[in-house]
Amino acid sequence: GRLCVESYDPSPIPGKWDRCILLDPRALLDPHATFTNTGIALLSLFRIATGDDWSNIMGSTSMEAGIRPSGSNSTARALDFMLRYNATLDPGMLEMARKALPICQTSEELASLSAIISCEEEDFLGYCPSTCGSYLLSSLVFTVFLCVSQFVLLNLVMGVLMRELSAAISSAQRKTDSQTSASISVLLSVNAATNNWLRRASLSSTGTGFMAAGLGGGAPESADTNLPTGKLAIPGPGPV
Repeated sequence: GRLCVESYDPSPIPGKWDRCILLDPRALLDPHATFTNTGIALLSLFRIATGDDWSNIMGSTSMEAGIRPSGSNSTARALDFMLRYNATLDPGMLEMARKALPICQTSEELASLSAIISCEEEDFLGYCPSTCGSYLLSSLVFTVFLCVSQFVLLNLVMGVLMRELSAAISSAQRKTDSQTSASISVLLSVNAATNNWLRRASLSSTGTGFMAAGLGGGAPESADTNLPTGKLAIPGPGPV
C-alpha cells in the first residue's frame, strides 16, 4: 500500500518533494490498480485475474534498487541535484538525481535525503518507506494468483458454455419431437381418410353389382306385375 502511484502530490510540504518524484514516471502505479485499502486491493486483484495490464503492476511491485554509479557517494550526489532542482526547477537536475539512484530508493537512502525529500507516512521504524518492492515475493505471488485465477475463470467459462450448449440441444430435441408428432398426426389423419374413402368406394361398388344382377340375371318378374295398371297383358306366341 506504500507504493508510488501516478496521482501523488509532488510537493506535500513547502520546500520539500515527495519521495515518488525520484522514480521514473513509467514505474508509477495506476491509481485504480493499487493496494492502498481493501476495496481497491480487491479491484486490483480482479483486474490482474482478467489479465488487464497485470505486467505493469507486477513490474512496479518487483522493483529493486539498481547499481549505484557513484557507490557510497550516490546519495550525496542525488541530494545535491535535488537541491539544485528545488532552487531552479530544472528538469535536467531532477533527471540527474534519478540517475544517481536508479530504479528505486531504499529507506536508508531516503532518510539521507530527508533535507529535501518527504513522505506522507512513515514505516514502523519511523523511516520514510522505500519505493522498492520485492522481486522474489512479487514473482511468487503473481505466478500463483494468475494460475489459480485463470484456472477458476476457465472452469467458469466452460461451465457456462456447456450449460448453454445443453440448453440448445434440449431445445432442438424438443422442436424435433414436436415436428415428428405433428408429422405422425398428419399421417394418421391421411391414413384414416384413405381407409374411409376405400370403405365407401367398396360399399358403392358392391351396391352397383347387386343392381346389375337384379336387372340382367335375376328371375323375371310376372308380366302382370311389371305392366302399368289398366293395361292388358298380351301373352307371347305359343310353341308351334
